[in-house]
Amino acid sequence: MDHFISRFDSTTKNMSQIDVKFDIISTFPTSGTVFFPPKMTSHLFETHRKYYTDLAEFNTFENENGYNFPERWDPHCTLATHVNHEQVLKTIDYCFGGFSPMSAKIIEIGIVKLEFNKGMCVSSKTIFSNSLN
Repeated sequence: MDHFISRFDSTTKNMSQIDVKFDIISTFPTSGTVFFPPKMTSHLFETHRKYYTDLAEFNTFENENGYNFPERWDPHCTLATHVNHEQVLKTIDYCFGGFSPMSAKIIEIGIVKLEFNKGMCVSSKTIFSNSLN
């Protein structure tokens, strides 16, 4: 982990902040996930490509679908996951009721340790982060 943190630090410490806009509600139907995807910009795409390329030696856990490959990556802010069809519809309906486009800025990038119990994430802890310039 120390080697990864060191490489992560050197890759991310000179990255610049990223403006993002969220104006869509979307789903990953196979996992019962509802999310806000940011509009893809060249800055967001190239930042991900640099991260993916610079840390390629650690990409040994890539799933067979390659969802994190730069050309297949769908950036997103998860609202609900592993919910059934009815809950997906309720989540979308809830979000749709008061939805308005949002703008934000990614100002920090980090490594988060997730802890699971019976397949559910029960805690998360940031173990390293860099502020973006």
